[in-house]
Amino acid sequence: MACQKNELGTIDTSAITVVDTSEEGVNNKEFFESIDGTDPAEVQFSDVTIPIANLITESPQGRPNATIHILRERLCQAAISIDMAIFTFRITAELLKNTSTTRTSSQLTLQKG
Repeated sequence: MACQKNELGTIDTSAITVVDTSEEGVNNKEFFESIDGTDPAEVQFSDVTIPIANLITESPQGRPNATIHILRERLCQAAISIDMAIFTFRITAELLKNTSTTRTSSQLTLQKG
């Protein structure tokens, strides 16, 4: 499917593109650290022209393609988090099986036993 261009040769719908953040009209907001260690940022656009050569996916496939990839990434992160929680639970349960606890005032003491 070819991209639908208007009379100015631009695309009037969403697509996935490469954007040079140093271009005029591209404003980077604060960077923040995500759980995967990358530093994404909120980006605002004001009258930015993106060349057709920078198009990664053809319109109107951009949004569905991006959504599928985001959903897959979130599902993977959820699976990893659940696995880590199960692992932590098993280690904690094993530790508690092999220890006895005594409590004196506000102090908790674990003793091997």
